[in-house]
Order: sequence, then C-alpha cells, then structure tokens
Amino acid sequence: MTQIQQISIQEAEALLETEDVLLLDSRDQRDYMSSHHPKAMLLGEHNQEHLLMKTSKERPVMVYCYLGHASLEKARMFADFGFKYCYSVEGGFTAWKKQLQQAY
Repeated sequence: MTQIQQISIQEAEALLETEDVLLLDSRDQRDYMSSHHPKAMLLGEHNQEHLLMKTSKERPVMVYCYLGHASLEKARMFADFGFKYCYSVEGGFTAWKKQLQQAY
C-alpha cells in the first residue's frame, strides 16, 4: 500500500521544480477560479474518474485543499488506485498563499 506523504510548502515547491507532478486543487470551483497555484488543475467530479483511470500510476500526484486536511483523503484515493507517489500539502492553499504574500 502506498504511503501518503504530507509535505511542506517548501518541499512541494522543490518537487514541482524537479518532477512532472500532477498538482491538484481539491477546493471548490469558485475558490479555484478566484485564486490557485499556477500549475494546479481543479480536481472535481468532472475529471476525477478520468484522472484516476488515465494518468500514469508512476506520475507523482500532489493535492492541496483549503487547510491541508481534505487533501489527505484525496491523496489516499489516488494511492488506493495504485499511484506510487502521493502527496498532501500541509496547510493547504491558505499556507501557500500566505507564503507567497510574505515573499512580496
């Protein structure tokens, strides 16, 4: 069984720079449309089955939500479908956005 790794914002950014990561935003569409990580794709009922069935199980999957709790369950779902590398971002988009604001 694949282990879900909770990773920090810094670890997430480093992984996004070095790997072809499938970055998924599991928040609702309204919040995604308002603001999201530039590399993120919205994960929802409209594409969840397709991503689970058609994405290479070797491709790392990283999920974020609002605060980092719900993303654990979404990452676990990908692991249950046989994905080898599954990550959940600690603190979610709230922490990511806060860090970006502090950088500027």
